[in-house]
Amino acid sequence: MTADGKAGTVILRRASTQESVHRVHAAVVEAGGRRIAVRGEVDRVTYMRSAAKPFQALPLVEDGVVEALGIQADELALACGSHSGEPEHVRVAERLLARTGFDVGALACGAHPPMGGPAAAALWREGGEPGRIHNNCSGKHAGMLALVRHRGWDPRGYQAAGHPVQERMAHEIARWTGVPRGELVEGVDGCGVVCFAVPLEAMARAMGAFVQAADTGDPGPASVLGAMTEHPWMVAGTDRLCTELVEATRGRVVAKVGAEGVYCAGVRSRGLGIALKVEDGAKRAAEVALLAILDQLELLDAEAWGRLERWRPARVRNTRGEPAAELEPDLELRMVGANGTGPEDSGVEPGARLSSSVRVLVSLSAALAAGDDDRVLEALSTAAALGMQREVEECLLQAHLFVGFPRALNGFAQWRSLGHTGGDRPESDEDRSEWPARGERLCRVVYGSAYEGLRENIGYLHPAMDRWMVEEGYGKVLGRPGLALRTRELCVAAVLAVQGVGPQLHSHLRGALRVGCTPAEVDEALRLATEGIDVASGRRAFEVWRSVESRHRSGNRSDASGSDARKHIQ
Repeated sequence: MTADGKAGTVILRRASTQESVHRVHAAVVEAGGRRIAVRGEVDRVTYMRSAAKPFQALPLVEDGVVEALGIQADELALACGSHSGEPEHVRVAERLLARTGFDVGALACGAHPPMGGPAAAALWREGGEPGRIHNNCSGKHAGMLALVRHRGWDPRGYQAAGHPVQERMAHEIARWTGVPRGELVEGVDGCGVVCFAVPLEAMARAMGAFVQAADTGDPGPASVLGAMTEHPWMVAGTDRLCTELVEATRGRVVAKVGAEGVYCAGVRSRGLGIALKVEDGAKRAAEVALLAILDQLELLDAEAWGRLERWRPARVRNTRGEPAAELEPDLELRMVGANGTGPEDSGVEPGARLSSSVRVLVSLSAALAAGDDDRVLEALSTAAALGMQREVEECLLQAHLFVGFPRALNGFAQWRSLGHTGGDRPESDEDRSEWPARGERLCRVVYGSAYEGLRENIGYLHPAMDRWMVEEGYGKVLGRPGLALRTRELCVAAVLAVQGVGPQLHSHLRGALRVGCTPAEVDEALRLATEGIDVASGRRAFEVWRSVESRHRSGNRSDASGSDARKHIQ
């Protein structure tokens, strides 16, 4: 059944003009098959392409090949990867191939230049020619030859339909997607092996089931995902999203790209699978769409976004290396309830845009800013019922930057009175050393092109304020893991709306949009924040918001210049 026929989009905007539109379909599914969120046609039959590689590598573990041939973790990760053909990728591929007893000529994949631009340029400079070992799928092919060697099969035609290797691959795809073997749609992949098409929802279910199996100790999936998270660079390479997502989330999110606009991801400890397809096959749109989905699901905290800053906004550069256009997602997911049709009973409330947890944190932030102890206690009691201990702790820690220590401490006292004890560990010296760089990364994400002017003008007021803002504010506090960056920005906006500080509210409303909040989410957060404050203050907050929203919708994303900012500190 098609869950929602209206596809999402990723829009290429050059200046204020919409130039191109990429249509996107997506499914978020739990390991057991329950839909969590959808957009577009989730029953759309889609070739998994290279997103299938972790499943195709699984027989190396489960059939005893890894143990028999002494395959190392980095080699197993390469077998799961679409590598960039960088020198270390080539060395590991050659090492894996050597374990099989076959030479490069046995690889059925064709030759192509390294996917990594610098690696390709270096190969040409050195007078080399692309070979099969440079193919991004050479690790997968070497893994298949290892299976051939271990099982004693004829290596001839190992890539073709009907060969035992490909039947073994088909068994795994059917096993994890839940699509019967006879219903798998087969084609020929770009590297020559059989590729399989399944409904997008089944693809997401496979990823969810795979990460859940790994988390529960199933040796095969645990070994495969363990290799991918231990050696994420082998899965893709330098400046590649598959690699950087694993590093930024410390292995919590494992993603695998596929050709023609396919992206899949699994979320560890959640048994959650994500699959998306860009209709026109644009890889650039698939990357933007995946990050937008992870952000909506609040799977990327401030620290992760700090590490992924170059992916937001996603810029298209000209031949001079200058930003020339931006890719913007319009991909709001529809949350699905337990029966697969309605709003998620523990997520978005009927008629609401924000999840229940975000609504509570926004209300808590506003109540702290107003000094309303009754509302603070009400919000904390609701959070306690939802089991939001970590999120509340982070919200209260963050609040001290804006409402001051006394109100933040009072909030903690009320929270402890509800029976919540603990608190996070103290920061180590290593943590402190990361604050400046982490703060700078995060500040750039929030302020975008206004960042340099902001630093100049805060420094003009006082150099210590500039340092404290970056190191203490963004690096130490706002850059902590534990709370999604978009949630942090909505909570900050709620505080500033109550306090009536228009210039700062203006900046953080823009920041909320910049880090992925939709206008509807910002609007709802402001309405929650201004409940109970005087009408005039609420009106002023919405005047600021209407100005920001108008500029956002018109495509005018320019920020205040450095000279302006002394009068209008952001």
